Amino acid sequence: MDKPDYSSLEQSKVDDDFGAEEPYEIEHPNLSVAAESDPSEKHPDRNEDSAVINKLAGFIGVFDGVSGCDDGRLAASLAAQVASKQANHYVLTGLLGSSDKEAGDDLTFIFREAHYLLKEKAKEIQPKEHGTEPILATTGTIAYVYDQKGDNYDVVVGNVGDSRAYLFADGHLRALTIDHSLIQREYPKDKTKQREIQDKLSNVVNQNELSQKELELFRQRNIPTMLIGNSSIEPDIQTFMAKKGDRIVLLTDGITDPLTQEEIEQCLQNGRSSQECCNLLIEAAKDRNNDMHHLRRKRDDKTVAILQLGD
Repeated sequence: MDKPDYSSLEQSKVDDDFGAEEPYEIEHPNLSVAAESDPSEKHPDRNEDSAVINKLAGFIGVFDGVSGCDDGRLAASLAAQVASKQANHYVLTGLLGSSDKEAGDDLTFIFREAHYLLKEKAKEIQPKEHGTEPILATTGTIAYVYDQKGDNYDVVVGNVGDSRAYLFADGHLRALTIDHSLIQREYPKDKTKQREIQDKLSNVVNQNELSQKELELFRQRNIPTMLIGNSSIEPDIQTFMAKKGDRIVLLTDGITDPLTQEEIEQCLQNGRSSQECCNLLIEAAKDRNNDMHHLRRKRDDKTVAILQLGD
């Protein structure tokens, strides 16, 4: 498969279109996209999240750069640029997958290209300490439409790290992805248990509701165990059919940590448009972080991307 040249990609400010270099010929007429990103209250002049939205490709993505590594903002920005450039390449060359396997392979390819680029760019960074190897690392969650039949849409979703994808359908929210987190290490190969614990921690507002083990996992919920650019990756990929009116919602942990899943669902129910939903989620997370005593309070960069299926 041919691929774009990434050699010229450098750190850049997220543009109003969140980095999407939109193709000019092919368009999904029945889709809409929206996104919003807001920096952490701890560093309002620096946002280490990035997002990609591309209406013409029916493509969205969110990336949360890891500040504990060498340059989280650069890592997220580069990964977002790879995703955006590859999405345009797929559309303009007709390489969007028409089958589940092709779509999954295409999305895996994007993650691996971003992973390779971050590893190569990290080699150009001067080590902060003698003997330490620089690391550029970010989470990444991507979703796009790869086929449409009437009012039904085939969607592929993939994730590395703990940025999440949700399906909002018929007024209800369902998590699609499972975080690459300590929950997976605690319950290896048991997806049902991983989902059960993640769902429970996603709605807890009182630590007395948790066992000691669950409380430890809750307190360490912001520790991803797999990252683009760090060590090796095995993206989790899934395909499913959605219908007209559904929304695919991607969130970084600056949204999912302070807000419960029920609160996220309520914001999506109250929003009249995808852009309004983005704004409501950002404001709700900011309000929560103003509550000094709330269990879920966590000041972090906050990013939302929404793909609306059908006008």
